[in-house]
This record gives sequence, structure tokens and C-alpha cells, in this order.
Amino acid sequence: MTITKPTLMKILQCLLLAVIIGTVLFIFVNSMLPPEKSSEQSDTVKDIIVEILPDDSKAESFVEEYIRKIAHFTEYGLLGVELALYLMLFTKRRPKTLALFALTPFFVGFTDETIQRFSERGPSIDDVWIDVGGFILFYLIALAALFAIFLTVSRVKNKNNSEKDRKEA
Repeated sequence: MTITKPTLMKILQCLLLAVIIGTVLFIFVNSMLPPEKSSEQSDTVKDIIVEILPDDSKAESFVEEYIRKIAHFTEYGLLGVELALYLMLFTKRRPKTLALFALTPFFVGFTDETIQRFSERGPSIDDVWIDVGGFILFYLIALAALFAIFLTVSRVKNKNNSEKDRKEA
């Protein structure tokens, strides 16, 4: 049994959508953690990162102080990459679609901070802006990389088609 290209693309679309939903759920579940558990998780990740960095470096002190902000920036960056992939592979890139995707970090970020309000942790508008910043940076990098890949593949196909046409003529 062979899988057709449309079937394969549908499977990939469903898998990517599941990953996106999983990332959003990961963000929300972490927001539901009580302060003690959240601090424990942050400290564990911080210890792993600090172990890799040179002792008494500026990078080490930065991680020590801003591990939670780095986590926000990174998890929303991951969401940005996932949505850029989805946008490029499975949507018609219309202005309405682009606007909806660009609003995603605001919706998810505000929901994330609202959840924290009910989990005895303080919500922060600063965190929403960090979330949006991570999303936009990684989203734009991913879009640029994907665009470059598509452009390169297109040029290679055109070149191969031109050579094929010359050989047949």
C-alpha cells in the first residue's frame, strides 16, 4: 500500500496541529503550577544551564536572574516556529490568516497570565510582551528560513525543468 502525497500532507498537517496544541497546553499547564512547584522546575532547568556555562560569567549571572523570562521567551519562540511551519505548509497566505497568526501570542500570552492569576502566582504584563517578543523573533526567523528553502527548491526545479526541456528539444 502506498501513501499518496495528499494523504501524507494531511497526516503531517494533523501531526503539526497536535504539536501546536501540545505546546499551548504545556504553556497553560505550567501556568497552573503552584509557586513552589514552578520555582522548583525553574531551579532544575537553571542548574542544568548554569552547569554548561563558564563559572562567574555574565551569561551565568543572566541565567540565574532571568530563567523564568528565558523560559517564557523560548516556549513562545517554539510556538512561533510551529505556527510558521503550519502557515507556510498548510494555509493560503492571505492577510486575514497572517493577522490571525500574528495575534496568537497575544491571545495565548494573556490567557497564560490569566491562568497564573488563579494559581496563586502573580500575572505580569511584562511576561506577555516577552512572550510576544519570543514568538515574533522565532516566527520571523522560521518564515525567512522556510521562504529561503522554498525559493531554493523552486529554483532547482526550474533549472531541472529547463535542462530537461533542452535535452528533449
